[in-house]
Amino acid sequence: MSFENGRDALDAIHDMLQNNVPLPDLILLDIKMPEMNGWDFLHEFKKIHDKIDKKIQIFVISSRISKTNRERYRLKWEHIVTDFIPKPVKMGTLEALIN
Repeated sequence: MSFENGRDALDAIHDMLQNNVPLPDLILLDIKMPEMNGWDFLHEFKKIHDKIDKKIQIFVISSRISKTNRERYRLKWEHIVTDFIPKPVKMGTLEALIN
């Protein structure tokens, strides 16, 4: 599935939870999106995180997170975000995430 913004993705997750539809195993989350950006998505996702009975791996993808900030964000989001991946993302990196 692909969504234009964090709001649409979050709405889809809420619908999946309400309708007992299997949730994704992996989310590739861009930070810079219209309407609801990646940080706002994470704040909202954190509110429902405990209601989800499976581990969803979330990989935040951004060209604007420095290596220093990446470590800080890892500490802040350690229970929700699997890793932070800098752009541009190489095909080998995506293949490794899927496998």
